[in-house]
Amino acid sequence: MSKLPYSDYADNLVSTLNTDAKAPTPPSSPKPDTENSTDTIVSKKYSYHFGIDSINFSQVRIEQNMCFISENIEVGYLQEDEYIQLTSEFNTGENGSIEFYILDGSEAKSILPIGTEVVLNEKIFFGLRPRFSINNNEPITIKKNGVVVDVSLEQAINSNEDGYTVSYSPLDAHDLIVKNDVVKVKAILRTYNKNTEAPSIKRLAIKKYGRNSLWKDSTIN
Repeated sequence: MSKLPYSDYADNLVSTLNTDAKAPTPPSSPKPDTENSTDTIVSKKYSYHFGIDSINFSQVRIEQNMCFISENIEVGYLQEDEYIQLTSEFNTGENGSIEFYILDGSEAKSILPIGTEVVLNEKIFFGLRPRFSINNNEPITIKKNGVVVDVSLEQAINSNEDGYTVSYSPLDAHDLIVKNDVVKVKAILRTYNKNTEAPSIKRLAIKKYGRNSLWKDSTIN
C-alpha cells in the first residue's frame, strides 16, 4: 500500500489487502442445430477476475481525505475489443465520497464500479470540470459543506469558496481500456462532515472482458 503525497491525507490510515485472482471457467457456448442450419456461428465471451477481497480500516475516525493504492495487478495487454471494469462493495455515507481510479502507468484514469449509476458528492475543485461527462437529463445536486444549496454547477466550479460537491449521473464511466499489462487500483475517500458516517470500502475486483475474443489466463503477482 502506498499513500499519495497530499498534505491533507490522514496519517492514521491502516489497510489490509488480501488479493486473489482467478480465471473462472468460461461459459459454454450453445451447440449448433446442425439439423436445421448449415451456417451457424458460435462465439464465446471470456472474463477473468482480479480481486482485492478486503480493505479493513483499523481506525474509525476518518480525517477529511484518505487514500490507498493497491499492489500491482497483472491483467495482461489488452487486444482489440478487450476492456476492464471495476466492481466494488462500498458506502460513501451521507456526506462522503469515494473516487476510484485505475493507475495505468503514469496515468490515473477515472472509473465507476459497475452497478453504480450515480456519482455521489464528488469534490468540486476551482476551475475544474467533474471527472466524468454528465448526463444532463438526470438530476444534478450541489452541496456546500454537506448541505444542499441553490447554485448551478458552473457557479460552484467558478467559486473561490471551498466545500462544494456535486452528485450526478455520468456518461461512459464503467468500461476502461488500459495500455499497460500491469495496473493498480487507487481510491480516495473524502468526508465533508466528521459527525456523519464515514465512507468505507469492503471489496474491490477488476473484471477483464473479451467480448468475442478468446483469452489467455492472467494472475496477480
